[in-house]
Amino acid sequence: MLVCTTCSVKVGNAVLKMPRYRSELYDSTGPARIGDEVKTSWSAPQSAPPFRTFVFDLAREIESTIQEWSHIAVAGRQGGQTRRWSFDHAWQYVRGNQTTLMSSPTYVEPFSRNMLTLERRSLVALRAEALVHHLPAPCPNCDTLGLIRHDGQDEVKCSFCGVSWQAYEYDRLVHVLAWEQENLAHA
Repeated sequence: MLVCTTCSVKVGNAVLKMPRYRSELYDSTGPARIGDEVKTSWSAPQSAPPFRTFVFDLAREIESTIQEWSHIAVAGRQGGQTRRWSFDHAWQYVRGNQTTLMSSPTYVEPFSRNMLTLERRSLVALRAEALVHHLPAPCPNCDTLGLIRHDGQDEVKCSFCGVSWQAYEYDRLVHVLAWEQENLAHA
């Protein structure tokens, strides 16, 4: 085995949840209305807001990724013969051949990364997990790289010392510190 048991379980859980994520992502885009008729099939909304289009595209990406990995698994077993399956059939094939994919030196890293990335992106898109921005600058108070900002909030907080600023205060502080740093360099 090329990966530890914990990582293998995480990837397995991600694969197991893909149909649910796909379904929830499609459901979150809502039915497309055409006049008074509600279109229940899953198709891209014509003039959807960007977030709805992003969610729809992510659901389609889950489908295409599972299809791609089912083709890779089939090619490994049947000498390159592939065919287009329904999403459920492709997912079941990937799920059944997950051990083979995880034990292949060629496929273990890209397969694991694909599944875990899709899981994380799905959780963020479904708002089940908060998106946290880690700022690249050190904290002005304790000089560590622990500054974070939760998506949609105006507060910047240091995860080490606990000091927090409103976004506008932090921006002003950064400009003042940058100005002082520039003056010290020229002195």
